[in-house]
Amino acid sequence: MVSKYMSESEVKEILDYIGDDFKTVPYLYADVVKYGAGAPNVRTWIDRASDDSLRGVYLLYYDCLHFFTRDDDGYPMETFLTPWNLSIPR
Repeated sequence: MVSKYMSESEVKEILDYIGDDFKTVPYLYADVVKYGAGAPNVRTWIDRASDDSLRGVYLLYYDCLHFFTRDDDGYPMETFLTPWNLSIPR
């Protein structure tokens, strides 16, 4: 389930989830660290698995979208596109 994060505890959860992989998503990581849960031009969503664990993080800074997942089995494209009302070209 993809939902917008709203609390500082979820900011910490996102940073913990990214962990040592911050080098692969430097702008997402830096924006979460700098702006946290309170910047008007930064919107962040988290995707939770059925067991409530994080499986993806989206960050929209103005019109630039950043995404990170640790999902080794491949993140489902439908889940990635749904928050943005996009569809897979056929």
